[in-house]
Amino acid sequence: SRSSSDIGASSVFDTNSGKLNLVGAGGYPKYNFYLQDKTLYMDYATSTLATTTVAITSSKSKVESLLFRRLTLAHGQGIKLEITIKDANNIVGSSTVYYSSAVLRGSYEN
Repeated sequence: SRSSSDIGASSVFDTNSGKLNLVGAGGYPKYNFYLQDKTLYMDYATSTLATTTVAITSSKSKVESLLFRRLTLAHGQGIKLEITIKDANNIVGSSTVYYSSAVLRGSYEN
């Protein structure tokens, strides 16, 4: 998320079912990305009392793997994402791997 300034301690890197916890300045908002029953979810918390959970992937697809890697940069930190998604109905019969990366806001301003 654009308002994230730090990677939370509960993040799980370099494993097939990774988890990513992003934290905004001052502790909120918090974003948790995780895999459950082959669906990618995001929890979004604006306070200790307000958390919203949304499915990011469609029921027509299945996430086979979710891998987060922590990037340590010269002036900050970032995340590399590798996600493998497959057609839930096996119509296509193959899976696709997607890659992305992001640098945390504020970490490159030093």
